[in-house]
Amino acid sequence: MSRAVVARSPDLRQLWEEHYAIKVTTANHLVLDRVPYVTPTREIAYGRLVSKVDFAVDGTAVTPVEDHTVYFNGETPCDQYGQPLTGVINQPGVFELERGLTAQFRFSSKPANNQKYRDYYEKMTSYVGILMGHALAIDPTVTATPGKALLEDEDSDSPFVYRDTATTPGRNRRYHGSPAYGKGSYRRPRGHGIIHP
Repeated sequence: MSRAVVARSPDLRQLWEEHYAIKVTTANHLVLDRVPYVTPTREIAYGRLVSKVDFAVDGTAVTPVEDHTVYFNGETPCDQYGQPLTGVINQPGVFELERGLTAQFRFSSKPANNQKYRDYYEKMTSYVGILMGHALAIDPTVTATPGKALLEDEDSDSPFVYRDTATTPGRNRRYHGSPAYGKGSYRRPRGHGIIHP
C-alpha cells in the first residue's frame, strides 16, 4: 500500500495509525483484514471487510461516504450464541470484487442518525465493532489491530507488504491457522490458545 494514499486521506491514515490491517488495492478497494467474529459453531475466526473507496482528483478519499455497505469474506458471522447477524447481513453469495478479491456476504448498516458515514474510518470501525463485539463476549483478548502495515513508496513495484509487529500496542499475538489470504479468514482451533512470540 502506498504511503501517499494513506498520507493524503486523514481517515485512512487514522486506520493505519491505530494498527488496523488495511490496504488499498489498485482497483480502489479498502481491505481491512483480521477482523474477529463468531462462527455458527461459536468459535472465534478472523475475516475480511472490503469497501469501495472513491477518490477525488487530488487523491484524497471522498467524504462523506456515499455507499454505506461493505463486503465480508468469511463464514456466516454470528452473535455470541451462534445465531447469524441477520440485522447486518444484507445478502449472501459469491461476490467477485476484483481479480483475487472475493467475498461471501454484503453487509448493510447505516449510522445511528441514518445519515452518511462521516469518513472511511467511521464506516470501517463501525462494522468492525459490530462483528468484534460478539467475539469479545466469548474471548475478551481478541483484537482487530495487530500492527501497522509497512507502507511502500509511490513508485515501488514490490508485491510484498510486511507488518511491523514490534510496535503493536499491548501484547503481540499470533494464532494457529492459515493467514487471512485466499479464502479471507482463519479460525483459532479449540484448545490451542494463544502463542506468544
